[in-house]
Amino acid sequence: MSEERSIAQLAIDALVRLLERHPEAPVQWTRTESSLEIAPTVEGGFTVSVYDEAGEAMVAANRWHSHYDDPAQAAYCAVWLLTPFYRIVQELKAGVLVATWLERYGPDGWEPMEPVYFLNPADKPSWTLQGDERFVRAYHTQSVLPMAEAFRRAVPDAELAPDGMPPGTVLGRFAVEAESAVAPGLVDEEAP
Repeated sequence: MSEERSIAQLAIDALVRLLERHPEAPVQWTRTESSLEIAPTVEGGFTVSVYDEAGEAMVAANRWHSHYDDPAQAAYCAVWLLTPFYRIVQELKAGVLVATWLERYGPDGWEPMEPVYFLNPADKPSWTLQGDERFVRAYHTQSVLPMAEAFRRAVPDAELAPDGMPPGTVLGRFAVEAESAVAPGLVDEEAP
């Protein structure tokens, strides 16, 4: 009798099958029984990991992470993080990481989702700038899997630039300075 595969193992199996269909993709990947690490070999790329976390699949990249109880959702998220249609945003206050979230490109532009907080979003005083402090949002985008056609089929109403990427895409990392934070406004009021 064979052992039942975990959610993470099923997600990893799906990702490995996809990676094997794209041997030319500029990535190196390492698989264990309970994890898969996909490391782009292009400048500005970032590692995407999937691993078993207490019976769920955890997808992680650049200090952002999310738990999934559906292997297809975990695999989907990891795949799209290897394209310019998903990106990671890190918000820093006075140089300290205070939040990070995933952004997905769609018909209405970039949609923030699944924030991870390192500073309590409900504690307004901790989000108040002092003296010459500033907020900085660092955007991390990569394009290592050829998924433009799949994206066009999945999101036919989204506007793309002639190169098949979201308009204004900057691959790698770029940062913008801001007077106010975005992260506290991303709290899901309906979450338990």
